[in-house]
Amino acid sequence: MHLKAFKMIMAGAALASIAACSSSGSGSGGSGGPLSADAYDDEVSRIQGLAPTGDMPTSLDATYTGATKQSLRETAGGAEVGEMMADLQLTADWTEGQAGNPWSGSADNFRGTLNGDAFTMDGELTVAAAEAQSLTSTIGRSESTVPLPTGGTRTIATGAAMIQLAGEVDDDGTPVDVLMTLGGSFFGSGGKAMYGTAQTQGFQAGGVRSDLVAAGDYYAEQ
Repeated sequence: MHLKAFKMIMAGAALASIAACSSSGSGSGGSGGPLSADAYDDEVSRIQGLAPTGDMPTSLDATYTGATKQSLRETAGGAEVGEMMADLQLTADWTEGQAGNPWSGSADNFRGTLNGDAFTMDGELTVAAAEAQSLTSTIGRSESTVPLPTGGTRTIATGAAMIQLAGEVDDDGTPVDVLMTLGGSFFGSGGKAMYGTAQTQGFQAGGVRSDLVAAGDYYAEQ
C-alpha cells in the first residue's frame, strides 16, 4: 500500500450557520462501492443546491451517509500533489440542550492519489475514538426572527455541526494515529443533509507528520 498520504497536519475546522429550506434526491459515498472524485463533485453540487436549513428541528434521530475529498499539498511551497477521499457514516441522536456527544459513526475506505500514483489505506476513524481523547462533537441550533416584506415576521432555525473522528490507519505496516475534523451546516428541510469543511492530521511516534497538509470538504445526507 502507498500510504504516505497521511503525513499531514491541519488547522481546526470552521463552522458556518445559514438559513432557508428545501430537500432533494439522495446519494451516498458509503454505498454501491467507492465514489469517484467526479461523482463526489456531482454530489457536493447537488447538496449545495439545496437551500440551507431554515426549519432545523429541536431533535434528530438520523443516519447520514456521504464522503469527504481533501487535497494533499506539500507544506513547503504549497504544491498540490494529490488527493484523499474517504466514506462517511454518521448517526445523530440529539435533542437541543442535551449534555454529551450527539454523534456516532465512522470514516473508512480511504483512497486517492499521491504524485500520480493511486493508493488505498486500511483503517477506520470513529467518533467514539475521538471522544475517548476528550474531543467533542456537537450539533447547534440557532433561531432568528426576520421581518417579511408583506408585514409580520418569520422565525428561521438554522443548524450547524462539528464532528471529530479518530483512529489508526496502516502506513506500510506502521499504525498511524489520525484525527479528522468535519465542520459545517445543515441543508434541506429538517436538516436532511450536511456540507462543510474537512481537515485531517496524522501523528506518529509522538509527533505530528507535517510534510503534507490535507484539507477539503465533505457532504452527508439522510
